[in-house]
Amino acid sequence: MQNFGFKKFSVLAAAVVVALGATAAQAQSIPLNDASFESADLHAFWGDTTGGASTAPLGGALGNQYAVLDANESIYQSFTATVGGLYNVNFWATGDGRSRIFNSNDFATALGTSGDPMTAWGAGWHAASYTFTAIAGDSYHLYFSGKGAAFGVDGVTVAAAVPEPESYAMMLAGLGALGFVARRRKPVQH
Repeated sequence: MQNFGFKKFSVLAAAVVVALGATAAQAQSIPLNDASFESADLHAFWGDTTGGASTAPLGGALGNQYAVLDANESIYQSFTATVGGLYNVNFWATGDGRSRIFNSNDFATALGTSGDPMTAWGAGWHAASYTFTAIAGDSYHLYFSGKGAAFGVDGVTVAAAVPEPESYAMMLAGLGALGFVARRRKPVQH
C-alpha cells in the first residue's frame, strides 16, 4: 500500500482551507429589496404595518434616502433562507427604535433583536448588528419599529456569519498535527 505522503496531505489541507474560506467569503447573503431605501416608493418593497412609514429625501447613511419610522410605526420584509446557520442582521440606525426577526410561522418569539423594548441610538448614524439562527427553507420576517422619537434605518443586510479567524487557525493547527502524525508514521511493511 502506498504512503499518502506529507506533501500530498499538505496540498489537500490547503485546498480544504481555501475551499472553506471561499465559502465563508461568499457568505450566503439574503437579497433584500431596496435595502438602502433609495426607491421613490418605500411601500413597493417593504410592508408597512401602520401605513405611516416614509423615506427621507436626504441624509442617509448609505446613499441619499433612508426609512423614517415614528413611534409605533413599523416596516417589514420577508425572505427565505436557502442555507441554514447563523446569520447577521446589519443596518445603520438613528433615533429611537429597534429591529426584530421572526420565523414566519411564529410571530410570538423573536429570534433576534437589536434592543428590547427599544434602543436610543441618538443623533447621527450608528452601525447596528444582531444574530439569529436560520433553518434552510424557512421563511422569516425582518421588522423595524419606531419607538419614541423618529427612527431612521438605512443600509440593511442579512448575511451568513463568517467564522472568526481563530476558527481557521484552530482548523489549520489540527490539520497540521494530522500531517505531522502522517509524516512520522512508518510505512507498513508487507
